[in-house]
Amino acid sequence: MNIASIEVDYPWESLPPNSTLVDVGAGQGSVALHVLKRVYTKIPTLKAVLQDYAGPLKRAQEYWAQELPEAIADGRIEFEVHDFFEENPRKEPNTIYWFRFVMRKF
Repeated sequence: MNIASIEVDYPWESLPPNSTLVDVGAGQGSVALHVLKRVYTKIPTLKAVLQDYAGPLKRAQEYWAQELPEAIADGRIEFEVHDFFEENPRKEPNTIYWFRFVMRKF
């Protein structure tokens, strides 16, 4: 599955207000970035949370500051240190959990 198909094939516009995309093992957060870029003005309440170890998240913050700084300024992106072997702290309603390549090493 490639990023373009995720943008087109998933019905992002039909999500309920205040939905959250949690990208587990996000790395720099390319998937969330492409989704938010595509629907930024169409779905103003959609947020994304990138979960990974501290090192990748530091690089992700730099990447997002260049690629979509308004998401940082608007609070629509969060960077959260998380070990996916632990229980996920995100329990909000309307949460989508995205796992991509995170399981390939196990």
